[in-house]
Amino acid sequence: RYASVELTVITHNAVISACEKSGQWKAALVLLSRMEAAKLELDTIACSTTIAACARGGDWQAALQLLEDMGCAWVRIDRVTCNSAVTACANAAEWKAALQVVASMSSLEVEPDGITLTAALSACETGVRWEESLALMWSMHRARLSPDGMNAGSVISASLRVRGRSAALQILEDL
Repeated sequence: RYASVELTVITHNAVISACEKSGQWKAALVLLSRMEAAKLELDTIACSTTIAACARGGDWQAALQLLEDMGCAWVRIDRVTCNSAVTACANAAEWKAALQVVASMSSLEVEPDGITLTAALSACETGVRWEESLALMWSMHRARLSPDGMNAGSVISASLRVRGRSAALQILEDL
């Protein structure tokens, strides 16, 4: 006979984390809903992990809806939460949404980091948005974050597809 397991915030977080790691984003969303139904307090860990699961599963809209719901429910939004939301947008090539999340971070008093900006750069590259990707690179410099070769490659790739080889080479020289 199995002992009963008390369903707490901690047990839910553990199961949501397992769902995220195994790519079961729909199950993570269901578990989050069950937490609310059971009147368990939603916390940053449960919501951030569910957003990460949505990012892995390709549902950027669910990730952004959950991010918005967190703000309405007064659940603390941190850098990990925002990074997961930007990654969800990047994975779906939703560059506008990714940039909106990055822009909203200042009002949330959350500083973007290299992960945030790398994910946003990836979204801009996929969306062939070279101007936006270049602006993000300069943001990285201003924030004293060290762009790497992958970051520069994203900017150059987007520029190459829109403006051609000579413009891409000029950007490479400017970086």
